[in-house]
Amino acid sequence: MNQVHSEKMNEEKKYVLKYWISTEKFSKKGFSAYIDSAFGKILPKLDRKIYLKQEYLVLKIIGNERNIDACYDKLNLNRKWAYRVQDDLGESLRLKSYRILADLELSFREFINRAMIEVGGFNWWNTLIPDNIKERVNQVEQKTDDKQVDSQHALEFTHFDDLIKIITADFQELSDDENISVNKLSEIISSCSTFIEFRNELNERREVISIWENVFSKYFENKEEWLDLRKRIETDIIRTRHKVMHHRMLRLYEVRKLKKCSEEVQRVIKLAKRGLTKKELQEARENLHRISENFRNYFNNVISNNFLTQINRFDVQNEKLVEALNKSIKNPIIDSDFLNIINSIDLSTFNQLPPTQSDRGKDNTDYEDNEKDDSDGEDTDEKKPGNKE
Repeated sequence: MNQVHSEKMNEEKKYVLKYWISTEKFSKKGFSAYIDSAFGKILPKLDRKIYLKQEYLVLKIIGNERNIDACYDKLNLNRKWAYRVQDDLGESLRLKSYRILADLELSFREFINRAMIEVGGFNWWNTLIPDNIKERVNQVEQKTDDKQVDSQHALEFTHFDDLIKIITADFQELSDDENISVNKLSEIISSCSTFIEFRNELNERREVISIWENVFSKYFENKEEWLDLRKRIETDIIRTRHKVMHHRMLRLYEVRKLKKCSEEVQRVIKLAKRGLTKKELQEARENLHRISENFRNYFNNVISNNFLTQINRFDVQNEKLVEALNKSIKNPIIDSDFLNIINSIDLSTFNQLPPTQSDRGKDNTDYEDNEKDDSDGEDTDEKKPGNKE
């Protein structure tokens, strides 16, 4: 009954929509004909006025929310010659949306902090959150009173989009579309003894790690329901929030979708477990430790002096790989295509690495004999593929 009464009140309430129109584009008569043609059947339901003011025309429309909302579709105005001065319905929709978003943000913050403290401890922010999110939070904190910063968790200063990312984002230690530092690649090479191990290690580090899958999903019985909502959060919540916060045009259907999706998200969050079992908690903590290690291993731009020496330990016979690696002499970053090159190489073009110092100790006689044989041979200009001249 209350909903019916509310809808009736909205039908009766009138809203003003006002534009300024350049006289270089339209005369008063020409613009009046344009508007009458655009509005069509809804014209009789509107109070429409067009008048000249100084060097521009003013279009003033008065109507209920449904008809004003329809005007947004009918008015095909270009920003080069039209400026929206007043939009009462838009302001009303923004206020409704802001309240919905504020309640949703509180629910997200409470759930994230509760789950992360249980699994990762009170220091979870410092060990788990990517630097780019921390930097945005720092920018907000710098504009905030020190007392508030000292007394409130960093999560309280986190942008809404980043709250969603913390819950739903997937991470890779070696991203498919990011460049790799030579220092990072050098560290990986030094831990491998064959090219096959090297490629497997690279692919393992490219594995997508989902903080949702490894931590937050454990709090929900119906995981598929959240995964479905995850897609709708992007379309029905985040996009509408951008419009709300940046004073862009809002439509009735967008606010309805925002309200419906928000209610469903909050319902799912309320169904989340208040705590995990010992087994679930152990698994989640192990997963968080792994994610934490990945965050700490993000790439830097320092060249390793031993890099070229290390990569030449492989018997390289692939021109594309050699070309990609040689770029590192002038540039501390290896192109992201390098990862694809690694996976496209025929494994038969790589041999086992030569024995390490520890391997030599196991069979020192054979190794010394081989060295002696090599030294007795004649000098030759032929060089092994991959060796530096």
